Amino acid sequence: MVFKQTPSGKRKELYFAEKDLWKVIRQIIINRKKRELEPVLRVLDELAAVEENCPNSEHFCTVVRDIRKFSHKANQTLDTIIKADSHWLGGAFLSMVR
Repeated sequence: MVFKQTPSGKRKELYFAEKDLWKVIRQIIINRKKRELEPVLRVLDELAAVEENCPNSEHFCTVVRDIRKFSHKANQTLDTIIKADSHWLGGAFLSMVR
């Protein structure tokens, strides 16, 4: 999101920020997804394999399945946003606001 540039013949380094807001948003989503959501999904997938042996574990498994289902839907939604172009997101946002 920030680029370093060294003008020829000078020792000074200049830094430039990305000007395209859509690229910034996409990069933030990609990084946060990788750092925060994907580890949660891996843990939830492991927890979903727990067998239901008693009433307490049945409740636990039900809650884990619900959270897992929601998390996977959020992951799919973020994937769709990442793949979409900027005009689609702006149009979708404006239609929700109206």
